[in-house]
Amino acid sequence: VDALKLWQKRERRRLEDAYAKFVGPVPEDTVMHNADYDVDLTVAVIAALQNGKTVQELHEEANDGMVDVAGKFRRDRGRVVFNFGPYRGTVATDEPSFLDWMLGKDFPESTRRVARALLRESDEKAAADAAAASAADAASSPDDIPF
Repeated sequence: VDALKLWQKRERRRLEDAYAKFVGPVPEDTVMHNADYDVDLTVAVIAALQNGKTVQELHEEANDGMVDVAGKFRRDRGRVVFNFGPYRGTVATDEPSFLDWMLGKDFPESTRRVARALLRESDEKAAADAAAASAADAASSPDDIPF
């Protein structure tokens, strides 16, 4: 027995059901599946669900860590990780070669924009790490090393 399927059949998930649950009775003159009415009902449902949250906060709540439209990246504990392929779950800036590979493929522009930003971040981190290592080497090696 599929409990989820039973629940979904018993508690329908149509626009008019959402309106009735969160806003109130659907107006008598509403013509369902008419674009104008659907937009009006949708706006009313979103307003009822808003509870003082911004549109961005609602988007984040509804999309559980989504970073790009295609879902190739997601947020995990505040970090952006890959959500597909051999590096799924890996912090994206730790794999610049994969980010570079993605830029040469046919991903949606939102995905490519995120990959470019992460690649820049990865390059900046690598440069900062190299500078810190160089400074540490200079500080730890005296000028007069006896041979």
